[in-house]
Amino acid sequence: MRISFSRADALRVEPGAPLAQRQIGPGAAGAWPAGVPNAHCLRNDGTEPATLFIAGSRFMAQNLPMPTKPEVVIVVDMIGDADQQIYLERNSDEKYQQQLWQIAARLGFETVFIPEPKWTMVDDHIPFKEAGIPAVDIIDFDYPYWHTTQDTTDKLSGDSLERVGRVLEVWLEETR
Repeated sequence: MRISFSRADALRVEPGAPLAQRQIGPGAAGAWPAGVPNAHCLRNDGTEPATLFIAGSRFMAQNLPMPTKPEVVIVVDMIGDADQQIYLERNSDEKYQQQLWQIAARLGFETVFIPEPKWTMVDDHIPFKEAGIPAVDIIDFDYPYWHTTQDTTDKLSGDSLERVGRVLEVWLEETR
């Protein structure tokens, strides 16, 4: 699989790569909803985190054509860290999380896909969950350089991106 990356949350399957060429079944698609960078640092009322940063996902979830509503949404975020540690995320659908983490274990990635909950994220998967669509957030939130000037490509690993891409590839193959 050919991948390219430019920062910690970038995974892009290039045209001509195996996932782009594979017939993965009706309704399978990829989307990169645009958010507002750093807006999640704001507060709505001083206590609750603002959700302006997931505005693109919220719009997408609220405007899906009904006959093509996805069965599941998988969000891949901040997975390029060279020191990759992907824990179960508490706001994600457990059934699909288990499928993905079991595949990761079969592929020998059990030290990276850690089958323990750690984070409870408000991320791009939440609007889909609120719309009744099962959603999973695959995120490596243990990244000390996040939103700093130190968040540079030397902190990234093609191997990390490849692991996540391979898990998704196998999951798509097995669930079609």
